[in-house]
Amino acid sequence: MDNTTVTFPNQSLNAVWNFAAVGRLSFGIVQVILNLGMLIVFMFRKDLRTSFTIYIIFLLIANLIYATCQYPLEVVRQLYPHWALSTSACVFYIYQCWIFCPVTMHMHVLITLNRIWAIAFPVSYRNRHSKRMAVLLCILMLLYLHLFVLPLVIIDAVWYKGNVAEKGCFLNGDVYRVYSIVAAIITQDLPVVFVVGAYPFLLCKQFKRKKGALKIVDVVSRAGATEMVNRNTSQLVIVTSKPPTQGKASRPFLVLTLLTISVFIFWTPDQTLWTVNSFMAINDQPGLRNATMVLFALQAVLDPILFILSLKSFRAVIRNSFSRLGWRRHNKVTDISASVEIDDDH
Repeated sequence: MDNTTVTFPNQSLNAVWNFAAVGRLSFGIVQVILNLGMLIVFMFRKDLRTSFTIYIIFLLIANLIYATCQYPLEVVRQLYPHWALSTSACVFYIYQCWIFCPVTMHMHVLITLNRIWAIAFPVSYRNRHSKRMAVLLCILMLLYLHLFVLPLVIIDAVWYKGNVAEKGCFLNGDVYRVYSIVAAIITQDLPVVFVVGAYPFLLCKQFKRKKGALKIVDVVSRAGATEMVNRNTSQLVIVTSKPPTQGKASRPFLVLTLLTISVFIFWTPDQTLWTVNSFMAINDQPGLRNATMVLFALQAVLDPILFILSLKSFRAVIRNSFSRLGWRRHNKVTDISASVEIDDDH
């Protein structure tokens, strides 16, 4: 371990690079690169901005803000045995943890709700859902979280924030224990339960939807074949119809499938451990909390990767970008070779 001594007024703190600090720093850098990269693609490719991908754009923005604002403070918190920054920085850190972290979780909820609407009520979804509605739902979600949790953060900052250098930077849950526990369960636990719990229903609906579509194709194919036989009895024509491609309809569901699996794997351990610790005093195993926190942070790194793997349009953009880059390099090498040949001739 690399220990660096940092001197503050009336105290000396030793910065210790541990697993949690290194993990947060590494994931934060990768998270910024991936989420920012996808946002740049959305910025320059208007055709990729659909009513569904609006939710993805908001999720990428939330991940980017969380990585650039909260992760550096989290790294500092992990490096020192006591809070080494100012009280204002501590308040901002608590704001990020209690409001902006749930923002990323509720974006997954909105994506799940979008799929429920699209699969269970497809006609209503096509007629009513739009980009404007998607933006409005995301804004309403942000307002809801701030109205519900921001009073808790303000009360803690104004009346109960003590010496953070000695006591540490955390929400004073002992003063308003019920409020803080209820807020955490509603804004952090329930999103995980909803996203994971809604998937069996969506899977059943998606299966019935595809089965119904295949039946319609079969009926249409039989009717077409019969009509052609009646029109020309001297020649038997067998009409076969290929089922309509459901790539556009199934890709968002594939996105939801991958996100649900990753949410269950990476978010459930940390939320379960926090909830259990809120209601009963248990001895935390060495490094268990830090391990679950790093696992929790991994979700925001995987979000853009899962979108790229599951959305054909994004894969095409990346493939074309690499193809153009390779073409430019090839032309550059050719030009250099030509110039070398000319120099040799001289």
